Amino acid sequence: MTTGIADLEILQDPDTFLEEVQERVGNLDQPGTARAVLHLTDDLSTVMDNIGDLQGTGADLAVLRVLGHARAYAARTTGDAVAQLTAAQLAATLSLATGDAASLLDARALMLEAKASAAASEDAQPTAEDAGASPVGGDFFTSAAPTSPFGGSLLAAAPEDAPSTGDSDPRDELRAGALDPSGDDVWDREMRTLGQLADSDPDSAVVRAGELRDMILAARPTAGTVRPVVLHRLFDLHRIIHRNGGASTADAGCEDFLATIDPLIPGDLSATAPLDDRILLNRYRSGDTTADSADRLTAAQRLANLYAEKDDTRGMAESLLQAGEELEKLKRMAEMYDTYQRAFNLAQDTGATDIRIWATIRLAFAQYVAGDKRTATQMLLDQDEELTESQLTGEKEIAAMAQAKVALANLFGEAGDTDGRDLFSSQAADLFERIGDTASAASYRPDSSKTP
Repeated sequence: MTTGIADLEILQDPDTFLEEVQERVGNLDQPGTARAVLHLTDDLSTVMDNIGDLQGTGADLAVLRVLGHARAYAARTTGDAVAQLTAAQLAATLSLATGDAASLLDARALMLEAKASAAASEDAQPTAEDAGASPVGGDFFTSAAPTSPFGGSLLAAAPEDAPSTGDSDPRDELRAGALDPSGDDVWDREMRTLGQLADSDPDSAVVRAGELRDMILAARPTAGTVRPVVLHRLFDLHRIIHRNGGASTADAGCEDFLATIDPLIPGDLSATAPLDDRILLNRYRSGDTTADSADRLTAAQRLANLYAEKDDTRGMAESLLQAGEELEKLKRMAEMYDTYQRAFNLAQDTGATDIRIWATIRLAFAQYVAGDKRTATQMLLDQDEELTESQLTGEKEIAAMAQAKVALANLFGEAGDTDGRDLFSSQAADLFERIGDTASAASYRPDSSKTP
């Protein structure tokens, strides 16, 4: 008789469930988010009930293990000890199946915690003997623990290189020492282990890093009292949570990170803080759409100096370009022009063609605003002659040049030269096509049916 678990949606498309759960792992301490994760992963209870049939489904065990851990954490937040225990059992089983010692230890701690929670509530519920049933968790915690269908006891000891946790919850030490110097040793060990996990199993590392971050925040750190080492941990945890998708994903977490960090660091990080932490903070602040131009300008200027300290010329040029944009918004035109010129020079020196093109566009705009349309047009024409389309290799360079062509088309159109306007509009459309921006290509493609 088949259980039909292979037809469960979570087994059919586990990656989609993983993506939806990972969007919420950073807020599992919120009951509403935790309940949403429980709902998303409800099928895992059926998977655990029919664990013996899982091996023949071809399911991705590593993904299911991560989902099991997330469900256990969510159940703990809502106080559902039974769901926590079931999910932790599944995570432990799959940790054994995939040979993940760190995840096994984590799952065992979650199971023991669930058992303790269930035992604490026994006085308010009929006993197992009165009900004629096994207590919560059944024989799972007895000496005759069930055997995993993938080999080994679910409570088998972890590999020899993994430390034994006994009956204690390793989270207790971490929580107790989240802010206090007494916890530095255990936190340093945990962060090293997490770094290794991030390389071997990034998905599990994301869940674990979110939990560790929440432990620090649950200790209620306040501005002026947080030690630099604790701040650095928050930066490292943020990087692990968001590094899978590259820079764009990290930037997607910018708003949440600033909401956490800004109350703790009203000004800038100390000059003794790690350079990469200071760069990350000011990069986020320079692009913070909720801040005003003056604050973004300050952050962009600091960022340029930090990149200079790191000897990153491209980073300096990009930061100066940002600073110029904020000066433009503040109508500080002389400073704006000088800043754009510095960005242009640095970009040219380092071969950052995309930044060079944007700096030229902004410098030409400054001339246009000053009333010198001829110089503005000539600057863009000189660049257009020097940088041919065949020299543009990356998407950023092509996108920047497309915008330069748009600026030329607008200038020629304003001067009444429709042939020039259509020529550069057509070239802009071609460039947009090259990078797959069909909407922009269509909007700039000249209408041949129109009479000049």
